[in-house]
Formats: sequence, C-alpha cells, structure tokens
Amino acid sequence: RRKKRKTTGSAGQSLMKVSYKKRKKSTKSELKKERVESLGCQLVDKSAGIFLVRGSAVGLGFPVHVIFKKTHPKEFHCESGCEMQDRQLCKHLSAVERYVRENNLYMEDEQESSDVNEDFPDLDQIELFDRITDDEKCDVYTLHNYCLDNNTPVIMPFHANNDSTSTFYSVCTATIKGGVKPKSGRVVTTYDKKTQKYKCKCLYRECVHQMVVKLYRAGQGWVEE
Repeated sequence: RRKKRKTTGSAGQSLMKVSYKKRKKSTKSELKKERVESLGCQLVDKSAGIFLVRGSAVGLGFPVHVIFKKTHPKEFHCESGCEMQDRQLCKHLSAVERYVRENNLYMEDEQESSDVNEDFPDLDQIELFDRITDDEKCDVYTLHNYCLDNNTPVIMPFHANNDSTSTFYSVCTATIKGGVKPKSGRVVTTYDKKTQKYKCKCLYRECVHQMVVKLYRAGQGWVEE
C-alpha cells in the first residue's frame, strides 16, 4: 500500500510547488539543449559571420541563415524571425554559439586569405554551361566575378541534412536586381532528390541561383536525367 506524503499544512504545499517548478525548469532546459544539439549547423562565410542552421530537429528541417559575429555577440540576425523575440528563445542562435564554441572559431584576428571558391567548377569545362542562353551565362559570370572579387562563396552545400529527401545550398544573392534582398546576402536553393526539381526562396521562376546549383552539381558529376 502506497504511503501518503506527510506535509505540514501550507508550508508543505509550498515546498512541493517549489520542487515542481525546479523539475519543470530543469526539464525545459534539457529539452532545449536536446533540440539545439539536434540542429545541424555549418559555417558558410567566415568574414561575414554567416551560418546555415537546420530549421528544426524533425521533419524536412528547411535551413535558415544566421548572422553572428563573436566580436559583436549582441548583434545577430536570424532569417526565421527569431530576433524579433527574446534572444534566449532563438534555438538557431544557440546552435550557432555552440558550433562556434566547439570549433574554436574566430580565434584569429585576421581573416583567412584562402580561396573560398576553390571548389566551384571551371565553367568552361561544364557541358551544361554551353547549352544555356547568353543571358544566363552573363548572370552566372556576373555573380561568379563578384564573389571572386569579394572572397565570398558563390555556393555552399549544406551537409547537416544528409537524411533529408532534399539537398540544400546556400547561394550568394549579391547580384539580384530589384526586389527584397535578404540581410545575409544569401538564399537557400533546394534540389529535390525524388522529383529532381530545383526550388529557390528568392521566388524568381528562373533565377541565377538555381542555375548556379545546376552547374555546381554538374561539375561534381551529379547528372540528373
């Protein structure tokens, strides 16, 4: 037979309430930590402090860009709109801070001078590039040259969603004409492995970002039928 807990009136009830609140707070903290650890994070542009973070720990987990610089930790921007709320509620920022801490990023005073576009394929060696229109070639060259001049990645594949049916890419948007440009200067472009179709968040029907992803994939030897 289960024994009843002895309490001393209101004092005992108060102690029980305090204990419950502590357990509840501890549970929330553990759940948040678990969610943050489940969010894949990747550095996209070190000089600009741009990261790509998996949107959620479950489902497709469409990634979002987060701007965070360790030298100015109070200035951050999350494209999911988290910065409009309490900073402590932004799980994407927490994932970035954890990534920065674990990888000892921004310990150097100077920006690395390595070529961030060394993995981008030689356009003249890609058969697909010969088949696109002159206007499309011009858009690709313009974006590519801008990124080379500013040592900014043209494209960066997101490796934190390997179990997803889609492959995500962070593509530079510096050469977008008109419209609203994202603060991060980058956009997420998606390749669906099942439908073999491309989609870009810039919402342009035929955009340079989708073409850049197609060329990048072709240069890596990934050919879609």
